[in-house]
Amino acid sequence: MAPRSSLRDRTLMGRLRLVSQGLAGGTASVAGLVRWMTAMQAQDLQAALWAVGARVPGAGLADVRAAIDAGSVVRSWPMRGTLHLVAPEDLRWMLDLTAERLTKSIAARYRQLEITWADIEKARDVALEHIEADGPVSRAELFRVFDAAGQPTQGQRGIHLLGSLCRHGWLVLGPLAGNQQLIATFEQWIPVSRRLGREEGIAEFLLRYFRSHGPATLRDFAWWTQLPLTEVRAAFEDVRNEPGGAGFRGHQLLAVPGGGGPTGLRRAWCAGCSPVAWFR
Repeated sequence: MAPRSSLRDRTLMGRLRLVSQGLAGGTASVAGLVRWMTAMQAQDLQAALWAVGARVPGAGLADVRAAIDAGSVVRSWPMRGTLHLVAPEDLRWMLDLTAERLTKSIAARYRQLEITWADIEKARDVALEHIEADGPVSRAELFRVFDAAGQPTQGQRGIHLLGSLCRHGWLVLGPLAGNQQLIATFEQWIPVSRRLGREEGIAEFLLRYFRSHGPATLRDFAWWTQLPLTEVRAAFEDVRNEPGGAGFRGHQLLAVPGGGGPTGLRRAWCAGCSPVAWFR
């Protein structure tokens, strides 16, 4: 049987994560919830719609779909080659941080698919020309445009071309069409999206991750974003006066209480945590 103190610590940590992730109170709006969460995995669109709605009291599927159709929530590949929901004003700086490293990590796959930078530029040019003229298009239609321009889409080549154009900030998934999303140009769908310097961006990413996903470790964040751990540790020095910290099984766990997130967050911290253990 596990020691009572160990069980108590695990229970406390679980409760804190439920609260920080908006599962014990939530926020008042769909856009506000996604912004609070920083990024929500959305590889499975229907599951992502449910995950957002479950965290916003009174929200239904139609409310989450409306936020995507309005562009107040966007879906793209901000990290790990995995689709996430993010706030539109955050997507540009996230891509600036993560795109180059991910592109290098899949270079071997690109060679297998015979995708060169010239191919990506060709796909970009024909995609932008077509979408700027006709508006957002389905994936199937965009792939036909690629094929007609001499850029084959078979064997996952098409999805890799699309992913590259989204990671480099030329395209983004836009309004819904049934259970699929149309593809829009980044500039038309997200006219305003912040740019941050690399150090500033990693520091903001880190702080917001601990606030919305903590308690967690620096290694958790480095895995989540696939950012180099050395840069993550350097960024932590810039924000280390913000989080509270505690040890759990030999790991330094960090979290940021409060900050206008899910209702009851401050109450959970005050009721569930020893100030000495969780706040410096």
